[in-house]
Amino acid sequence: MENINLSDEELVGELWHWLIEDNLIKNSGEYDGRTGWNFCSGLLQQNYGIKMSPETIKHKFYSFFKELTGFDIYSKCPTCKNGEIVPRESRYGYFVSCSKFPNCDFKGPKKSRG
Repeated sequence: MENINLSDEELVGELWHWLIEDNLIKNSGEYDGRTGWNFCSGLLQQNYGIKMSPETIKHKFYSFFKELTGFDIYSKCPTCKNGEIVPRESRYGYFVSCSKFPNCDFKGPKKSRG
């Protein structure tokens, strides 16, 4: 199998379904998510020939959102102080908002990449 290079945004896109929609990482910064990150590591190797440690995948995922929005995902919401900043996807791209939505209307700004 030919090795394929994925940008961080492509990596997030490839893993989004499993990590977020299937909830392999939970909406809590304390959850280590080993099962989900290990699963994604195996998935990348099987589908793309990419060997990447679960820790590297987690770092890239978290760093992607920090660079994009300026906020750390799964940190305390700056507006309500009760929810967590969670990654989201819309037809316009990725962004972060409060896990307590719609009770809290915090939505982080999307920075342009590049």
